[in-house]
Amino acid sequence: MILDKIEFELLPNSPAIKEHVRMWPVAALLGLGLILVMFAVGWLSGEGAVGVALGDVLLAAAYVLGFRARGRGVVELSADRLIVRSASGRRRQIHAWTDIAEIRLNTLRRIGTFQRIWAAVTRVDADLPFVELRLKRGARANPLSGEIGSIKCGIPGPLKSVTFYVRDPEGLVRAAQSYLIAAPRS
Repeated sequence: MILDKIEFELLPNSPAIKEHVRMWPVAALLGLGLILVMFAVGWLSGEGAVGVALGDVLLAAAYVLGFRARGRGVVELSADRLIVRSASGRRRQIHAWTDIAEIRLNTLRRIGTFQRIWAAVTRVDADLPFVELRLKRGARANPLSGEIGSIKCGIPGPLKSVTFYVRDPEGLVRAAQSYLIAAPRS
């Protein structure tokens, strides 16, 4: 028996969020170092260097805050699709069951060497399970609305796998597989 709609909460402090939150301040510091060098060699005036440095810091802060908001939200399962909604309001994912080939649990440690190394560099838990959607075709992206997935109007992309972290990944995979089985075949 499939319920009409089920929601699962996104994991707010997931490894994907931690990676970006930890790496952007490092990038901002490198940018500040570059600005200092440009000031020292005379390519920037004092006012120009301060303005560019302020822009660098504000851009990094806005990116980090925006990425933290993407970690809050829900994954909604309904009879016809799976929707990932974040609190940031951007990058909503919509995937019709007919476009999903498989849904399963995975970890960064099982994906590959690069992911294990990156997890070690950013000091995130490589063994924390996440939900992986394997798609039948590349996901489309609509740059105007920020939507990704099985959307009618968008730019086709190469992504054939989508991942996200939720508080109950095993429960979501079990529920989603029942929806996937019940979905009409295309």
